[in-house]
Amino acid sequence: MKAYIELEAGSKVKHFYSVKKKALAINTILKDSLVEPFYYAAINETKGIDGKPLHVFVLSSKHMSSGDEIDIEPIGVVYFEDKENTKNSIIAIVKYDKEYGAVIDMSQIDKRLIYALLYQIEYVIENAGTRITGFGNSAEAHKLVSNMLVK
Repeated sequence: MKAYIELEAGSKVKHFYSVKKKALAINTILKDSLVEPFYYAAINETKGIDGKPLHVFVLSSKHMSSGDEIDIEPIGVVYFEDKENTKNSIIAIVKYDKEYGAVIDMSQIDKRLIYALLYQIEYVIENAGTRITGFGNSAEAHKLVSNMLVK
Protein backbone atom coordinates (compact mmCIF):
# COMPACT_ATOMS: atom_id res chain seq x y z
CA MET A 1 0.00 0.00 0.00
CA LYS A 2 1.11 3.56 -0.66
CA ALA A 3 1.62 6.37 1.85
CA TYR A 4 2.86 9.95 1.48
CA ILE A 5 5.44 11.39 3.89
CA GLU A 6 4.15 14.47 5.75
CA LEU A 7 6.85 14.74 8.44
CA GLU A 8 10.39 13.50 8.04
CA ALA A 9 12.07 11.67 10.90
CA GLY A 10 14.37 14.16 12.58
CA SER A 11 12.47 17.16 11.22
CA LYS A 12 10.48 19.87 12.94
CA VAL A 13 8.27 20.77 9.96
CA LYS A 14 5.02 18.80 9.54
CA HIS A 15 3.34 19.01 6.17
CA PHE A 16 0.00 17.69 5.05
CA TYR A 17 -0.87 16.40 1.62
CA SER A 18 -3.96 18.02 0.15
CA VAL A 19 -5.68 15.43 -2.01
CA LYS A 20 -7.78 18.18 -3.58
CA LYS A 21 -4.77 20.34 -4.51
CA LYS A 22 -2.40 17.39 -5.02
CA ALA A 23 0.31 19.33 -3.20
CA LEU A 24 2.05 19.65 0.17
CA ALA A 25 1.53 22.53 2.56
CA ILE A 26 3.13 23.26 5.94
CA ASN A 27 0.79 22.32 8.75
CA THR A 28 2.86 22.68 11.94
CA ILE A 29 6.36 23.52 13.08
CA LEU A 30 7.29 21.49 16.16
CA LYS A 31 8.74 23.07 19.29
CA ASP A 32 12.50 23.72 19.19
CA SER A 33 13.51 20.95 21.57
CA LEU A 34 11.45 18.22 19.90
CA VAL A 35 12.36 16.05 16.94
CA GLU A 36 10.15 13.41 15.36
CA PRO A 37 11.68 9.89 15.70
CA PHE A 38 9.37 8.32 13.07
CA TYR A 39 8.31 9.37 9.61
CA TYR A 40 4.67 10.48 9.69
CA ALA A 41 2.63 9.77 6.59
CA ALA A 42 -0.91 9.58 5.23
CA ILE A 43 -2.62 6.79 3.33
CA ASN A 44 -4.60 8.96 0.94
CA GLU A 45 -6.89 6.20 -0.32
CA THR A 46 -8.38 5.96 3.18
CA LYS A 47 -10.77 8.05 5.23
CA GLY A 48 -10.44 7.98 9.01
CA ILE A 49 -12.97 8.61 11.75
CA ASP A 50 -12.21 12.35 11.53
CA GLY A 51 -12.76 12.40 7.75
CA LYS A 52 -9.05 12.76 7.02
CA PRO A 53 -6.74 10.14 5.51
CA LEU A 54 -5.55 7.48 7.94
CA HIS A 55 -2.16 8.39 9.39
CA VAL A 56 0.80 6.10 9.75
CA PHE A 57 4.02 6.23 11.73
CA VAL A 58 6.74 4.74 9.53
CA LEU A 59 10.06 3.19 10.46
CA SER A 60 12.79 3.19 7.85
CA SER A 61 16.56 3.13 7.66
CA LYS A 62 16.36 5.12 4.41
CA HIS A 63 16.15 8.88 4.24
CA MET A 64 12.87 10.05 2.76
CA SER A 65 11.52 13.55 2.16
CA SER A 66 8.15 15.17 2.69
CA GLY A 67 5.91 14.36 -0.24
CA ASP A 68 7.65 11.08 -1.12
CA GLU A 69 5.33 8.23 -2.01
CA ILE A 70 6.41 5.03 -0.27
CA ASP A 71 5.35 1.38 -0.13
CA ILE A 72 4.53 0.42 3.43
CA GLU A 73 3.67 -2.71 5.37
CA PRO A 74 1.51 -2.23 8.49
CA ILE A 75 2.92 -3.90 11.61
CA GLY A 76 0.60 -2.48 14.27
CA VAL A 77 -1.89 0.15 15.30
CA VAL A 78 -2.02 2.63 18.16
CA TYR A 79 -5.43 3.69 19.49
CA PHE A 80 -5.79 7.06 21.18
CA GLU A 81 -8.34 9.70 22.01
CA ASP A 82 -8.38 13.42 22.57
CA LYS A 83 -11.00 15.87 23.75
CA GLU A 84 -12.86 15.63 20.44
CA ASN A 85 -12.88 11.96 19.44
CA THR A 86 -11.19 8.58 19.17
CA LYS A 87 -8.34 8.25 16.66
CA ASN A 88 -6.23 5.45 15.29
CA SER A 89 -2.84 5.49 13.61
CA ILE A 90 -1.04 2.70 11.86
CA ILE A 91 2.55 1.76 12.64
CA ALA A 92 4.37 0.51 9.55
CA ILE A 93 7.72 -0.23 7.99
CA VAL A 94 8.87 0.64 4.49
CA LYS A 95 8.67 -2.53 2.42
CA TYR A 96 12.04 -4.10 1.68
CA ASP A 97 13.86 -1.84 4.16
CA LYS A 98 17.29 -3.28 4.95
CA GLU A 99 16.97 -2.68 8.71
CA TYR A 100 13.23 -3.17 9.33
CA GLY A 101 12.23 -5.33 6.35
CA ALA A 102 12.00 -8.54 8.37
CA VAL A 103 9.71 -7.00 11.01
CA ILE A 104 6.17 -8.37 10.80
CA ASP A 105 4.69 -7.10 14.07
CA MET A 106 5.29 -4.08 16.28
CA SER A 107 6.20 -6.38 19.19
CA GLN A 108 9.56 -6.79 17.40
CA ILE A 109 10.35 -3.06 17.61
CA ASP A 110 12.74 -1.70 20.25
CA LYS A 111 10.62 -0.52 23.20
CA ARG A 112 12.55 2.79 23.34
CA LEU A 113 11.19 3.65 19.89
CA ILE A 114 7.67 2.79 20.99
CA TYR A 115 8.05 5.05 24.06
CA ALA A 116 9.30 7.86 21.80
CA LEU A 117 6.24 7.32 19.60
CA LEU A 118 3.91 7.50 22.60
CA TYR A 119 5.50 10.74 23.71
CA GLN A 120 5.13 12.22 20.22
CA ILE A 121 1.44 11.29 20.07
CA GLU A 122 0.58 12.51 23.55
CA TYR A 123 2.60 15.72 23.65
CA VAL A 124 3.73 16.81 20.20
CA ILE A 125 1.71 15.75 17.17
CA GLU A 126 -1.68 15.77 18.82
CA ASN A 127 -3.10 18.40 21.15
CA ALA A 128 -2.69 18.35 24.92
CA GLY A 129 -5.18 15.98 26.46
CA THR A 130 -4.43 13.13 24.09
CA ARG A 131 -4.42 9.74 25.78
CA ILE A 132 -3.18 6.40 24.42
CA THR A 133 -5.88 3.75 24.91
CA GLY A 134 -4.21 0.67 23.43
CA PHE A 135 -2.27 -1.10 20.72
CA GLY A 136 -3.09 -3.68 18.09
CA ASN A 137 -1.02 -6.17 16.14
CA SER A 138 -0.37 -6.32 12.40
CA ALA A 139 -3.63 -8.19 11.69
CA GLU A 140 -5.61 -5.39 13.39
CA ALA A 141 -3.66 -2.79 11.42
CA HIS A 142 -4.44 -4.48 8.10
CA LYS A 143 -8.12 -4.77 9.04
CA LEU A 144 -8.27 -1.10 10.05
CA VAL A 145 -6.75 0.02 6.74
CA SER A 146 -9.09 -2.25 4.79
CA ASN A 147 -12.15 -0.88 6.63
CA MET A 148 -11.16 2.72 5.91
CA LEU A 149 -10.42 2.41 2.20
CA VAL A 150 -12.38 4.92 0.15
CA LYS A 151 -14.63 2.95 -2.16
